[in-house]
Amino acid sequence: QNRSLQGDVEKNISELKLKIDTMRKTLVNKNLLKMYDLARQGVRMPVVAIVDGGRCKGCNIRISNDTLAALSHAETFGQCEACGRLLYAEEQEEFFDDEND
Repeated sequence: QNRSLQGDVEKNISELKLKIDTMRKTLVNKNLLKMYDLARQGVRMPVVAIVDGGRCKGCNIRISNDTLAALSHAETFGQCEACGRLLYAEEQEEFFDDEND
């Protein structure tokens, strides 16, 4: 019975890997995927962190003003200088905390 279960698990893993490969080839922005893959090599999970109050929520370190400014101009990802995670801010007003007023 263990062999049967192991075979089922291996089959499921193979199917999931195939789905992931298909999605990586067809659904994802190639530049973003490259950034994600590079970040994933040297960063603990999660690889992506939200910016909140001018801080990376992955490591809670303040983000540089240059990175915050770049993030505020478009729906894009940046990278935390401290932990290497990809940064995403849902709304521009969340970028800055009271220190910048």
